[in-house]
Amino acid sequence: MGARSSERLGCAPWRNSQFGGEIVKERGIVRMGVVEQHGSHLLLDASRHPLSSRVSWNLRHRCSVTSGSRLIIALSGGADSTTLLSIIAALSTRSGGPTIVGAVHVHHHLRLEADAEMEVARSSALAVGVPFIERHVRVDSGNVLACARTARYEALEDASREFGATDVVTAHHADDQLESLLMQMCRGDLAESPGTAWRCAVSGHRPIIRPLLDIARADVRSAAFALGLNWVEDPSNRSVHRTRGRMRAELEPSIHALWPHAGSHAARFTHLAQSWSQLAGESLRRAIGVGPQWNRAAIASVHPDLLVWWLSQCAAPPCSSELLTSIVHAIRDDSTEPREWGGGTTSLWTLDARTLSYRIIPGS
Repeated sequence: MGARSSERLGCAPWRNSQFGGEIVKERGIVRMGVVEQHGSHLLLDASRHPLSSRVSWNLRHRCSVTSGSRLIIALSGGADSTTLLSIIAALSTRSGGPTIVGAVHVHHHLRLEADAEMEVARSSALAVGVPFIERHVRVDSGNVLACARTARYEALEDASREFGATDVVTAHHADDQLESLLMQMCRGDLAESPGTAWRCAVSGHRPIIRPLLDIARADVRSAAFALGLNWVEDPSNRSVHRTRGRMRAELEPSIHALWPHAGSHAARFTHLAQSWSQLAGESLRRAIGVGPQWNRAAIASVHPDLLVWWLSQCAAPPCSSELLTSIVHAIRDDSTEPREWGGGTTSLWTLDARTLSYRIIPGS
């Protein structure tokens, strides 16, 4: 995968097209509103919307944003990111609010509609007085979705460095959290923290913050309607040929029919699970350490399921839960004979009468 990038700051005025209060869909672009709305009016309405107080609380108490924070907003042009941009732009006008450095739209050059979608995103940013920054990336080969995601976050990090941002803000909401949690559970992804984190800091990169994680997609969309925003609808988001698209088309309607607030409940559960994971990790780090060698008697006293999880946290690259479960079972049996397990072609686990050890295979 390769990526080329460029940027441009927009500064032209913007007028929201209106169509008698009706929702008008035009090549995937949704236009809303009943009167032409000046940017200051939009900011005032956004600051008064009930979503504003929830986002403000999440930014400060869950995402660690302060008055000195300088934010880059990831702006796809969809309803979620456009609504979040309007809300945070309104919050930035308050005393003690964060500064918005810019709204970054990443153009992947994967769909014909992408040029028009970028212009909608540009208009949305300029409508609330936020500098618009465009980045162009090209995915050359391989898993297109995965490569596009990697290129997108690289572009966001690049823009953050260039414009002096402290954090990158994305519009993942409670229903995205539900999807992530279900996918992790069904795939057995033990090495990952449950769900998606409110604030995720990767070494050498600006933290990614997600202040909508406990807010349902329907509530975000309702705010977009109430504020008269324009946004784009990406049909690929509901493509049944993609995992999340198929979940949205086939699974989530049934879940929400049974439990209308499933997304918010999943977000709350995930937040608690992440807190428990952090506490458990700190306790195990003090009690048995992070390896790559452990005392067999000490780790044998740890609950088997908890030990499988902890070993998955310590192993890099990750190992399957099936492999780690078999190792944990061996730790607790009576055999003292040396045994080995290969973690694919990259790692080797060794157990003897006294120790469990883990190492990376040279050259892997």
